[in-house]
Parts: sequence; structure tokens; C-alpha cells
Amino acid sequence: MNLFETMGREWRRFVAILKDSFRETLDSYVFVAVLIFSALAILLMATVSLEPHKIDQGLRKLPEKFSNGSERDLPLFGRVPGVEPPQTSFEIKNLGDLEGSSRPWEGEYELLVETKDLEPYGTLITVLLEIFREEERKEKDNPARNSRLRKFKEDTETEAARIEQRGKRKGKRPEEIKDEINAYNTIRAIQELTALNEDDLKNFIKSQFQEKGNWDVTSVSTVDLPEDQRKFKMQRRISERTEDGEYKTKTVTLDGEVRQFKVKIKGTPTTYRVWPHRTSIFFGAVKISENSEPGPFVHDVIFWGVGAVGAPLIMLLACIITAFYIPNMLRKGTIDLLLAKPIRRLSLLGYKYLGGLTFMFLTTTFLVFGLWIALGLRSWIWEPAFLLLIPILTFQFAMYYALSTMIAVLTRSPIVCILGCVLMYGVLFAVGGLYGLISQFKDPRASKEKESPGWFSSTVKFAHVGLPHNNDLFWLANKQIKVSLTAPTSAAKSEIDEEYSHYNWGESIAVTVIWIVLFMTLAYWRFAVKDY
Repeated sequence: MNLFETMGREWRRFVAILKDSFRETLDSYVFVAVLIFSALAILLMATVSLEPHKIDQGLRKLPEKFSNGSERDLPLFGRVPGVEPPQTSFEIKNLGDLEGSSRPWEGEYELLVETKDLEPYGTLITVLLEIFREEERKEKDNPARNSRLRKFKEDTETEAARIEQRGKRKGKRPEEIKDEINAYNTIRAIQELTALNEDDLKNFIKSQFQEKGNWDVTSVSTVDLPEDQRKFKMQRRISERTEDGEYKTKTVTLDGEVRQFKVKIKGTPTTYRVWPHRTSIFFGAVKISENSEPGPFVHDVIFWGVGAVGAPLIMLLACIITAFYIPNMLRKGTIDLLLAKPIRRLSLLGYKYLGGLTFMFLTTTFLVFGLWIALGLRSWIWEPAFLLLIPILTFQFAMYYALSTMIAVLTRSPIVCILGCVLMYGVLFAVGGLYGLISQFKDPRASKEKESPGWFSSTVKFAHVGLPHNNDLFWLANKQIKVSLTAPTSAAKSEIDEEYSHYNWGESIAVTVIWIVLFMTLAYWRFAVKDY
């Protein structure tokens, strides 16, 4: 018998077993429930409406996204507004001169952007913080790099040590020493702020349009304002150094500044993805958001709709459905009939396993591909990275079904199979979630030598290393989808890479494959030696 005849025979056997499993699935009605759930989700997304804001409305909202000196980087949420008041405000002054367009993100515009200090040196503080963030990102690739941030840290650390030594010699209280250190840090920061030049300010404005709006900035120039329009007064407490080398604070009247920049921008192929839209469902009947962006909106649907709700639900239903495949096969009478046929036991079990994976692949494809089509037709964002969820979710289920197969061979109980899969899902969800939080909350400034994680962190990391990395695969897919949908600049992409740096494709797939092989090997061994 040649190779093709052998392959054809095995294929017919697989199809026969697959048909048998499919009949079991239809008899349970759960499969129909999965299809109905998926179809309803697809139909709901097909009613989404995205109405773009007019050019003046969209550009007026863009400065609201600019960095204002109060942002904080939080795990899972990225950069969000901080609890402190903003340092500066931004406004586009000549919106009345702009012409409307049905596709405003494709035009070219000349804008007048005004910044106003809300705190002393507010605009300069915002610019300096952005410079520090960028230099900190670059220093991770080149630790020896000479930068303003490194010089600032060295100066403040050296002076803090000197103030502390002098304070101890004079018998000062710790609170007084701390006040002096804070006073010096303020003075040193002001020195750094006043050293900023015009190019630093223009580069900041340019980066904001590029990073927050995906605009191509063709030019940025400063506008000279009269003294009475540029300066205004505000009272604040500041620190100063006395003649004896100590630091004191006092209330003074300081100048705030207003600055204006003339900016020329041009739309790019990705500007549309972050252009503000009014979003609604049921073809405009129910409003979702007044200010939503197509790219992040589609990402949220994928992350929350598929990742947080759809995938776990389908995974649970798939475990319930497939939990009956092998126990039903091992029932007295059924197994006797199957083993009497000219088919090896390993092939029989393997085909049943592949039948379960086929069920998951088909249901996942129906949901993900259907949502991809529906969202693409409504948002005009056809991102192939979305389809990455099909193999990812199927591969995740392969681990759970391997566990279910092993339990089924050992116990012949579908209930125990379901409980085993649910327990494994809960453990992996808890360990994966805790590992992600611990990894992201880790202080990036701490060196490996000084870092000493507590017992809880060590336990979570140890458990994560040894257990299947199912959750990691979803986060890696989410990273790829997030980057593709928002089209970030290189700097923003580096921040996303850093956010997901503790996940690795090779490690996640390898560890999960090892567990699949382990479960299936035990199942094969038990099935091969068991006398039915």
C-alpha cells in the first residue's frame, strides 16, 4: 500500500470520528448556543455607527490629549491623567479659519497653538518631563549615554548626600534635612528648566501632534508676542539658598508665560484611526460615546468583547461540550466496537483530540472572522492582526483539552473533566494576572542587584515559570493588535514594548506545548495499557 492510500485511509477514519463527535455536539445543544451567542455579537457590531467630528471640533479636542505635566504611567491603563493639577494648558486659536471636509483627517492645515502656564514654569516643566521620559527610554538601550536626566540625577544625589552629612554634623532633625534636600531639588530643577531652548519647545509641540494625532508635522515656528501678552503674574512659594548654604522657602510673585506656535500639519494614512468620532449602536439609536477613536474603539471591542468576555465564555462552553467526547467513547459497548475495528488505540485517541480542537477552531473562526468583517464594514479598519486571535484561542484550548483528555482516560467522568478544566483556568488566570501586575509595578529604576522581591512575588513568578503560559499568549496578541490599530510613533511603540517586555512568544509557546505533550503522553499511556 503506497503513501497516498495510507493517508486517504487515515483521513477517512478521522472524518468518521469527527462526524461522530459532531453528532454528539449537536445533541447537547450547547454548540447551537455558542453559534447563537457569536451571531448576536456579530450582528450587534454590524449596527455600530461612527460619525466623524468636523475639522474644527476634532482639532479642538486634540490639545486635550497633549501631555500637560500631570500624567502617570499605570499598569494595564498606560499613561493616564495624574491626581496633581496640570502644569500647562493648550489651545488652538484659529479654528474659525479652517474649512470643513467630510474626511478632515486627509487635509493639510496651518494652526496657531497657544500654551499657557497654569503653574510657574508650567510649560517648561511639561517639556522637560517629556525629554526625561524619552532619555530614560533611550538609556535602557544605552546605559552609558550622557543625558540631561542622568546629569540631573547625579547632581541631586550628590547634593542630597552632602546636605545630609552636614545636617547630621549640626544635629538637625530629619525633617529639616529633608526640607533642605527638597529645596535644593527645586532650585536644581529651575536651573534645568531655564536651560531649555526654543528648539526643545518646538520639538515638543511637533511630537504631540505626531504621537497624539498621527499627524505629519511639516513645520513648527514660534510667534513673537508683545510683553504684555506674553507675561502674567502668579503668587507661589519657592525655595532659595541662604548665605550660610542652607535652603529656605518663601512666597513670591512669579511670571507665568503664554507662548504661541505656528504649526503646519498634514494627514497620514493612520490619522483616521485616532480622529474623534461619535459612536453608537443600532444604527445610531443608542449612543456609546461622544468622543471615540476608530482604532482604540476596535481595540476595546477586541480586548473586552472577545478577550475578556467572548473567549472565556467560548472556552468554558468548549470544555463542557468536548468533555463528553472521550468518556462517551469509553463507555462499555462503544469502546468494544471501536477497538474491534482495524484502528490503533493511539490513532483513535488522537483523532478524538483533533476533533475537539476542530470544534474550537470552527467556533472561534466564526466569532473572530465575523467580528472582523462586521467591524471592518462599519469602521473601515481592516486589521489582519485581529485574526491572530483564531490560532491563539485554539492553541489555548489545546492545553485545556489535553488536560480534559487525560482526566477522561483516567476517570471516564465528563463532570471531573469539566471541573479540572475550570480549576486549571482559574489557577492560570490568577497566576497570569498577578504576574502581569507584579511585573508592571516593578520599579524600573531598581537595579537587579538591589531588587529583592518578597515571598509573594517570588512565589507568583515561580508558579508562572512552571505553569502553562496561556494568558501570556493573549497579552502578546493584544500587544500586536494594539500597535497595529493605533499606529503609534516609534517612541510610543517603545513604551508599549516596555509594557509587554515580560512576555515572550517563544517561551510562552514552548512551555504550553510541554504541558500539552505531558498531558497527552499520560493519556496515551493509560489508554494503551488499559484493558477495556
